[in-house]
Amino acid sequence: MYYNKSGEKIICYNVGRSNDFLNFYLAGITYPNPNYFITHNISKHNLWDRYNFEYVIKGKGYIETPTKKYEVKEGDCFFLNRLQPHIYYADKDEPYEKAFIVVSGNFIDNLLASYKMSDSVIIRNVDVEDIFIEIHQIIDFPGENFDLLTHLLLKLVQKLHSLNYKENPNLLGLAEKIKACIDDNIYENLNLLSLEKALNISKSHIERVFKENYQISPIKYANNRKLELAASLIITTNFSISNIAMNFSFNDAKYFSKCFKAYFGVSPTQYKKIKI
Repeated sequence: MYYNKSGEKIICYNVGRSNDFLNFYLAGITYPNPNYFITHNISKHNLWDRYNFEYVIKGKGYIETPTKKYEVKEGDCFFLNRLQPHIYYADKDEPYEKAFIVVSGNFIDNLLASYKMSDSVIIRNVDVEDIFIEIHQIIDFPGENFDLLTHLLLKLVQKLHSLNYKENPNLLGLAEKIKACIDDNIYENLNLLSLEKALNISKSHIERVFKENYQISPIKYANNRKLELAASLIITTNFSISNIAMNFSFNDAKYFSKCFKAYFGVSPTQYKKIKI
């Protein structure tokens, strides 16, 4: 650990130790500094071929692309895509404090592709501070904690992907709200009753509206999405089948394997052999 010229606490700096599968290049804390100013890919001599995930603990700052300016504030998590031009900096009067991790590799490439996260900048007001804290606590020994780190990244990407159906209810149609609610709680044991409680809409109305818009029942969509994400974990981590089944709230590994085979046509073990 050390402090750089911007006053940031650098917890992890893995320059020169690249891993094609997953490399945690940089991680740390940005402390309030009115002169904080970073550029990515603004000139040909400044190639930034990595993904930034950052969480604003307090204060505020700004992100600029060639076409848009964004404000980020306390509670915002933001994602900066690789090979994209960005300028980001702290507000002069209320400079932010933020946690950050910078990653690259095939795992995160495939994970972001599976969530169709191709935008240059993504900002969500989501409570992910605990994820950053846990990553920072174990990142000094990535080899010992590799499976946990990949799982934490999966949770972080899932949170960033989620539409904020609670904070911005008027921006979404009902079917989109239902889908966002499912995506936001994909690790939970989802059923029509839990959706009814979360959305304050009757079970029958939820099922009818969702099926009319997506040609699939909400619970079938949820189970399929769980299996698709589980498949990513099967081929990118050393998690046991039991552990993956538990992560997605399946009753047991046997039932999970049965559902997996019905969806993919092969067992989880066979799937891993085919894909690796």
